[in-house]
Amino acid sequence: MTLVTGGAGFVGSHLVDALADAGEDPVVLDNFASGDRENLREDVRLIEADIADPGVVNLISDLRPEAVVHAAAQVSVAVSMQDPHLDLTVNVQGTANVLEGAKGTGTRRFVFISSGGGVYGESDGADENTLPRPKSYYSTHKYVGERYVELSGSPTRTPG
Repeated sequence: MTLVTGGAGFVGSHLVDALADAGEDPVVLDNFASGDRENLREDVRLIEADIADPGVVNLISDLRPEAVVHAAAQVSVAVSMQDPHLDLTVNVQGTANVLEGAKGTGTRRFVFISSGGGVYGESDGADENTLPRPKSYYSTHKYVGERYVELSGSPTRTPG
C-alpha cells in the first residue's frame, strides 16, 4: 500500500490516479485545506487528517505503508509571508510527523515533493552545485523539509 499525503491536491491526485491505474493500492491522507474531494476517484481509500496534528504519527504507523509519497503542504508563498508560523507548522513539523509515522514501520520508500525551484531563489537554472537561497518562508520551510527527509535515514526519493 502506498500512502499519499495531500492526495486530493493537484499533484497528489494525479499521483493517486497513476498508482491506481498501475494496479497499486493508494491511500489518501488529506485535510482538504487546499485539496478537493472532486479530485479523488471513488474507489480510493481516504483518511481525512492533518499532517500537522501530532496524532498523524500513530495513524501512519498503524497503516504500515510500504511507500509514502509526501505531497501535503501549505503551498502559497503569499500565505507563507502573511503567516510564517502556519507555514512552518505544516511544511516542517508536518513533514517531521509524516517521517516519524513512517519510520520503523516497514516503509520501503519515502518520496518528498518539495518546491519547483524556489529553494534556489532567483536563478536561470539550478543544478547539484547551486546553493540554496530561499526568498520566502515557503521556500525556506520546503528546504528545511528536504533536510529533515535527508537526515531521517529513510530510503528516499526527492523528485526534481
